[in-house]
Parts: sequence; structure tokens; C-alpha cells
Amino acid sequence: YQHDVQVMDKWFAAQALAAENGVDDIKQLMQHALFSFNTPNRLRSVIGSFASNFVQFHNQQGYELLTEVIIKLNTSNPQIGARLVSIYNHWKRYTPELRELQKQQLEAILATDDLSNDIFEIVQAALAP
Repeated sequence: YQHDVQVMDKWFAAQALAAENGVDDIKQLMQHALFSFNTPNRLRSVIGSFASNFVQFHNQQGYELLTEVIIKLNTSNPQIGARLVSIYNHWKRYTPELRELQKQQLEAILATDDLSNDIFEIVQAALAP
């Protein structure tokens, strides 16, 4: 099945949702031979699905990984980076501790040199009062 792109995207998504060791599992998944930052659907399958893994994603390490990916995409594919920033859109709805961690990540993204307009607009909107 590894030659069927849609099947592999679903497989990557399932692996990310089932990650029991959080960021470590996701980093290992991102080392898989069929994973590529240059394949938007594959990237969304892994990172987007991991963000839906509420138990493993919502901590400092999960947020830092998402921010690292967004910053990496700033130069290579800012549209996908902007879409991933939207994961932080509802940061104000979380507990005070998680709210602060997400806000710190948004501020770190905003501090990125040569931040693309795509990402900048989403971050600015998320941080707006």
C-alpha cells in the first residue's frame, strides 16, 4: 500500500493520533522514508492529527514541535505554515497554564525573522484581544 498516497496519508494520520509517547513518536514518524515536509497532505496528516491527540499534544513539548514546524515552513511553504498556526486559534479557551504556553509559542512565531505575511496575519489575529 505504500504506493497509494491516500492510504499512506491515512496511515500517517492514524499513527499520529495513536502516538503514546507524544513528541518522540511524532519526531520518529517524521523520519519515516515516506514523510516529507514538501508534501502538504502528508505534513497535515502527521502534524494536524497529532494536534488532535489531546492527551499527547497539549503540553510544552507538543506546542514547541508545532512551532518548530511552522517556523520551518515559513520559508518553504508559508501557506501550510499559516494553516498549522490556526491550531492555536482557540488558545484563550484552555486552562491558564496551557493558555500561557500557547501564547508563548504564538509570540515566538511572531518574533521570527522575515515572517511571511500568511503566517503573520494568522498569528496577529490569534493574539488580538
